[in-house]
Amino acid sequence: MPPVTDRLVPLLVELVDMPCVTGDEDRIATWLVDRYTGRGAQVQRIANSVVVDAAPADGSDDPRPFVLLVGHTDVVPPTADDLPARVDGDAVHGRGTSDMKSGLAVAMDVFEDATVRAGPVRLALVAYAGEEGAHADNELRQVLTAVAELTGAEQDRAGLDIITDGEMRRESYSNRFATAPDGVDIENPATTAGRTGKPTRVPRITGRIRRRHPAAVRDTEFSRR
Repeated sequence: MPPVTDRLVPLLVELVDMPCVTGDEDRIATWLVDRYTGRGAQVQRIANSVVVDAAPADGSDDPRPFVLLVGHTDVVPPTADDLPARVDGDAVHGRGTSDMKSGLAVAMDVFEDATVRAGPVRLALVAYAGEEGAHADNELRQVLTAVAELTGAEQDRAGLDIITDGEMRRESYSNRFATAPDGVDIENPATTAGRTGKPTRVPRITGRIRRRHPAAVRDTEFSRR
């Protein structure tokens, strides 16, 4: 196998040359599907996101710990200087080189390494769309909902009594509940000192706290499937 830089640099340049601005990730999703289908992998496409080898291709019960290699495919709009990607010494320049085409390239390289794949953990690759845009358009939630193997199945295998979908399908562990009731104003935030002592914008309490609607019904239903 060629040295890691000889593999990563051409792969990163190829990824960067697919701009994939948020909402326009079809090209890279199709490219990923073709790449891994051609390698005999089990590929699932959910909207413009791609999951590779979420479950063993032969249907066997692989007892190894399950590790997800996760990265997003979209970037913010490039400028005229961002494309095409260019290599300058030991640096690659272009839109998305740091956020996060380089991370995606590393994840893909690890996933495609036969020695790593034969090691002590089972790998799956998750490349999801919509990370740079509005939270509502982030496709990670769709991916985790559609591919049960990425969440509850492994917890069940591990023997956990209480199955959870974790934080990944939500904006954060607290915001969903903190902003759900009446009496909380998120449009006109206040400022307070955060954990680091720096000013932090927070919702304001402007009235009596009342339950407005269920805050986690879909998430509970998902975890109970």
